[in-house]
Amino acid sequence: TLQVASPGIYSRSIPGYTLKKYSRVYPSPLTFKKYPQMRTCFLLLTGTLLAAAATTQKPPTVCPPEVSALCPPEMGEFPELYAYPDDCSKFCKCSLDGLAWEYDCPGTLLWDDELKTCNYPENVDCGTRPVP
Repeated sequence: TLQVASPGIYSRSIPGYTLKKYSRVYPSPLTFKKYPQMRTCFLLLTGTLLAAAATTQKPPTVCPPEVSALCPPEMGEFPELYAYPDDCSKFCKCSLDGLAWEYDCPGTLLWDDELKTCNYPENVDCGTRPVP
Protein backbone atom coordinates (compact mmCIF):
# COMPACT_ATOMS: atom_id res chain seq x y z
CA THR A 1 0.00 0.00 0.00
CA LEU A 2 1.10 3.60 -0.53
CA GLN A 3 0.72 6.28 2.10
CA VAL A 4 1.25 9.97 1.36
CA ALA A 5 4.12 11.44 3.39
CA SER A 6 4.24 14.78 1.56
CA PRO A 7 3.37 15.89 -2.00
CA GLY A 8 5.21 13.57 -4.41
CA ILE A 9 6.72 11.41 -1.65
CA TYR A 10 5.17 8.11 -0.60
CA SER A 11 5.86 5.48 2.03
CA ARG A 12 5.74 1.93 0.66
CA SER A 13 4.67 -1.08 2.62
CA ILE A 14 4.66 -4.59 1.23
CA PRO A 15 2.93 -7.41 3.09
CA GLY A 16 5.61 -8.73 5.41
CA TYR A 17 7.95 -5.76 4.75
CA THR A 18 7.94 -2.11 5.74
CA LEU A 19 10.25 0.54 4.29
CA LYS A 20 11.13 3.14 6.88
CA LYS A 21 12.68 5.57 4.39
CA TYR A 22 10.69 7.46 1.79
CA SER A 23 11.18 6.98 -1.91
CA ARG A 24 9.74 8.46 -5.09
CA VAL A 25 6.52 7.10 -6.61
CA TYR A 26 8.29 5.07 -9.31
CA PRO A 27 10.14 1.89 -8.38
CA SER A 28 13.92 1.95 -8.62
CA PRO A 29 16.24 -0.92 -9.62
CA LEU A 30 17.49 -0.98 -6.02
CA THR A 31 13.92 -1.58 -4.81
CA PHE A 32 13.58 -4.47 -7.25
CA LYS A 33 16.86 -5.99 -6.05
CA LYS A 34 15.84 -5.70 -2.40
CA TYR A 35 12.25 -6.85 -2.91
CA PRO A 36 12.07 -9.27 -5.87
CA GLN A 37 8.32 -9.79 -5.45
CA MET A 38 7.82 -6.09 -6.29
CA ARG A 39 9.74 -6.62 -9.55
CA THR A 40 7.59 -9.61 -10.45
CA CYS A 41 4.39 -7.69 -9.73
CA PHE A 42 5.61 -4.65 -11.72
CA LEU A 43 6.60 -6.79 -14.72
CA LEU A 44 3.29 -8.68 -14.69
CA LEU A 45 1.31 -5.44 -14.57
CA THR A 46 3.39 -3.84 -17.33
CA GLY A 47 3.09 -6.94 -19.53
CA THR A 48 -0.68 -7.08 -19.02
CA LEU A 49 -1.09 -3.42 -19.96
CA LEU A 50 1.08 -3.80 -23.07
CA ALA A 51 -0.82 -6.92 -24.18
CA ALA A 52 -4.16 -5.14 -23.73
CA ALA A 53 -2.98 -2.17 -25.79
CA ALA A 54 -1.68 -4.43 -28.56
CA THR A 55 -4.93 -6.36 -28.90
CA THR A 56 -7.30 -3.38 -28.83
CA GLN A 57 -5.65 -1.35 -31.58
CA LYS A 58 -5.65 -2.22 -35.25
CA PRO A 59 -4.17 -0.31 -38.17
CA PRO A 60 -6.57 2.16 -39.81
CA THR A 61 -8.47 0.93 -42.86
CA VAL A 62 -9.80 3.06 -45.69
CA CYS A 63 -13.52 2.64 -46.45
CA PRO A 64 -14.60 1.55 -49.95
CA PRO A 65 -14.07 4.18 -52.70
CA GLU A 66 -17.81 4.79 -53.10
CA VAL A 67 -17.95 6.04 -49.49
CA SER A 68 -14.81 8.20 -49.80
CA ALA A 69 -16.39 9.77 -52.91
CA LEU A 70 -19.12 11.17 -50.60
CA CYS A 71 -16.57 13.10 -48.51
CA PRO A 72 -16.71 16.87 -49.11
CA PRO A 73 -13.61 18.62 -50.52
CA GLU A 74 -13.40 20.78 -47.37
CA MET A 75 -14.23 19.72 -43.85
CA GLY A 76 -17.13 21.47 -42.15
CA GLU A 77 -17.71 22.18 -38.49
CA PHE A 78 -18.81 18.58 -37.82
CA PRO A 79 -17.28 15.38 -39.22
CA GLU A 80 -19.03 13.62 -42.09
CA LEU A 81 -20.13 10.13 -41.04
CA TYR A 82 -21.50 7.40 -43.31
CA ALA A 83 -22.64 3.80 -42.97
CA TYR A 84 -20.10 1.14 -43.90
CA PRO A 85 -21.76 -0.68 -46.83
CA ASP A 86 -20.78 -4.27 -45.93
CA ASP A 87 -21.17 -4.33 -42.12
CA CYS A 88 -23.85 -2.74 -39.92
CA SER A 89 -21.48 -2.60 -36.92
CA LYS A 90 -19.05 -0.24 -38.72
CA PHE A 91 -19.12 3.32 -39.97
CA CYS A 92 -16.91 5.62 -42.03
CA LYS A 93 -15.60 9.03 -41.03
CA CYS A 94 -14.24 11.53 -43.55
CA SER A 95 -10.83 13.04 -42.85
CA LEU A 96 -8.83 16.02 -44.09
CA ASP A 97 -7.12 13.86 -46.72
CA GLY A 98 -10.47 13.36 -48.51
CA LEU A 99 -10.68 9.68 -47.58
CA ALA A 100 -13.25 7.95 -45.40
CA TRP A 101 -11.76 5.78 -42.65
CA GLU A 102 -13.37 2.69 -41.11
CA TYR A 103 -14.40 2.62 -37.44
CA ASP A 104 -16.07 -0.11 -35.35
CA CYS A 105 -19.03 0.48 -33.07
CA PRO A 106 -18.18 -0.71 -29.55
CA GLY A 107 -19.42 -4.05 -28.25
CA THR A 108 -22.65 -5.23 -29.85
CA LEU A 109 -23.81 -1.77 -30.97
CA LEU A 110 -24.72 -1.13 -34.61
CA TRP A 111 -24.36 1.98 -36.78
CA ASP A 112 -27.55 4.06 -36.89
CA ASP A 113 -27.17 6.05 -40.11
CA GLU A 114 -30.25 8.13 -39.37
CA LEU A 115 -28.90 9.40 -36.02
CA LYS A 116 -25.24 9.20 -37.14
CA THR A 117 -24.18 7.27 -34.05
CA CYS A 118 -23.73 3.74 -32.73
CA ASN A 119 -26.95 2.49 -31.17
CA TYR A 120 -28.56 -0.59 -29.63
CA PRO A 121 -29.45 -3.27 -32.22
CA GLU A 122 -33.18 -3.07 -31.47
CA ASN A 123 -33.14 0.64 -32.41
CA VAL A 124 -31.26 0.30 -35.71
CA ASP A 125 -32.57 -0.45 -39.21
CA CYS A 126 -29.58 -1.88 -41.07
CA GLY A 127 -31.45 -2.13 -44.36
CA THR A 128 -29.33 -4.26 -46.71
CA ARG A 129 -26.16 -3.96 -44.61
CA PRO A 130 -25.30 -7.34 -43.03
CA VAL A 131 -25.30 -7.67 -39.24
CA PRO A 132 -22.18 -9.49 -38.00
